[in-house]
Amino acid sequence: SVADVEVDGIGVSLAVGGGTVGIAGAVGAAVTSNTFSGRITAAIDDADAGNAQGVTAGTFVLVDATAAITVDADAKAASIAVGAGVAAVAVALAAADARNTHNGTFNARASNSAVTAQQGGVTVDADATSTITARPDAIAAAVAAGIGGSAAGSGALGRNDMNASISASVENGSDVTASGDVTVRANDVTDVNASVVSVATSGGLVGASVGIGLAFNDIKNTVSAYVSDSAVTALGSGDIVIDADATQVIDTTASVAAISISLGGAAAGAVSQTNVDSTVQAYARNATLTATGDAVTVDADSDHAANANAIGAAGAGTFAVSTIVADATIGGATRAFVDGATTVDAGNMDVTADSIADAAPDGTTVAFSAAYSGNIAVINGAVDRTTESYIGDRTRQTRDTVDVASNSIYVGNTTFTDREIVTYSSGGGTAIEGLEDGGQYMVLVDDDNTIRLAAFNVDDLKDADDNTIGQVNVYQHDIFFRSQGGGDGHSLSRAGNPAFAFDPATEITLPNDNPAPAVTDLTLTGGPLNVTSNAELSTEATPVSIGGSFLATVGVTITSALVDGQTLAYVGEDANVSATAVSIDAQSTESAKAENLSVGIGGLTISLSLASAKVDSVTEAFAG
Repeated sequence: SVADVEVDGIGVSLAVGGGTVGIAGAVGAAVTSNTFSGRITAAIDDADAGNAQGVTAGTFVLVDATAAITVDADAKAASIAVGAGVAAVAVALAAADARNTHNGTFNARASNSAVTAQQGGVTVDADATSTITARPDAIAAAVAAGIGGSAAGSGALGRNDMNASISASVENGSDVTASGDVTVRANDVTDVNASVVSVATSGGLVGASVGIGLAFNDIKNTVSAYVSDSAVTALGSGDIVIDADATQVIDTTASVAAISISLGGAAAGAVSQTNVDSTVQAYARNATLTATGDAVTVDADSDHAANANAIGAAGAGTFAVSTIVADATIGGATRAFVDGATTVDAGNMDVTADSIADAAPDGTTVAFSAAYSGNIAVINGAVDRTTESYIGDRTRQTRDTVDVASNSIYVGNTTFTDREIVTYSSGGGTAIEGLEDGGQYMVLVDDDNTIRLAAFNVDDLKDADDNTIGQVNVYQHDIFFRSQGGGDGHSLSRAGNPAFAFDPATEITLPNDNPAPAVTDLTLTGGPLNVTSNAELSTEATPVSIGGSFLATVGVTITSALVDGQTLAYVGEDANVSATAVSIDAQSTESAKAENLSVGIGGLTISLSLASAKVDSVTEAFAG
């Protein structure tokens, strides 16, 4: 299946005013949005003996759901205003908004079915390739040729939200037999890009330019390959392979410039935020896997790259200010496991989980002015991914109440309503960085007893005659946490419900969200059991700040890099293993780097550079 969803929007405005008093005003705007929520399915359903049915092939059986999805939103807005005369005024405004949403489902399965390949293998394969691009550009230029002034403002917003499901399964009482290999495979290749450009320029005796660019990517895919409540038999020299793979490259860039060739000022603001919180899992649960004398492999592999780059530049005759924010975070989990009432008869067995996660926030801010200039850079990178392989019951996991990498708050049994509005208070302590004391936020409820907070706007609700009949809260973007804050009196006040009080740093032992229902039995007649987890977790934040003016220059750069993952390999409780050897191995390579470069030139120069890097991960291999 191939799906191509594209939309382009262009808004251009040109205004010219002349005479003794030349007045010109121009406004250009473009708004585009796409939504893909398609379902691609390949299935053998209910072909079982109970229905007097079955699927038998003389050679091989292939159940294949393959799709290539392209979602592209472009928005281009430009405005030019020129006023000329003895007195002149020119104003130009440009706004561009491009958004994409991908909630597609890709599923290959054999469910409640008897499937036999007499002279070949059986393959159940779900393979999704998604390319998502949001490109809003806003350019505004205003020129006043005469005594007077000009003003230019540009704003661009680009956003991609993805919550896709890719799954391959043998499930619900199926019985699959092959004279060769049996492969159950789910594969996700995702390439997401949000690239924002915002430029505001003004010229005249007095002028002002303001440019704002906001770019957001939020990825929460689930990739699953599994055999559940079913039997799989590979005869002859056939192997059984259950394999889940994901490669997700997420790029977010906001580039903003504000220039005023005048005695006025310029301000540029760029925000770039990338969040990846995907799950990749391969497993067998309540399954009977038979590959006598041959191999059974349960393997989950992930490769995540979260890139966020913010570029800001401001220049003017009197004052120039540039502010950039770049956040890149990776959470989620990569898991391979065998649990429940699963019986395995094979020569050898490998249960492996491999994860590569790299969060790379970066930014450059530049401000120059004849009189005063200022730069602010806030850069945050965090990786908190779990890489886990196991047999039997899953071990209990821990997390802090406030988790910076996933931007989430653990609320336990407290029930929140999705999109309700709360008011945050630090209770006299240090506020969670990213939140404001007294600020109101929209709640986003997740399915793991956690919530996220989001910024929102309040818009008028209109009837068919365009009369205002009420107001509605409109989601804008997730809030990214840059620190846990301090103190134990934090709270979220709620209308009609008691306030939720919490200590951000309290460690929580999580309930098992996927408990094994019975004992797992593995009998390996000719080789070892290998339970292996490997993780490469890294983040590097290296912003550059350059400012210059003849009078005073101020620069503030704040950078943090955190790696706080878990790499676990174990044979847990409720597992019986008979093998020639058992190897349990967990290995991790972790790196956190924060490096600032701040340069200020001026009569009075103040540069404040704060950088922190921390690795606080857990790597364990154990039995019991």
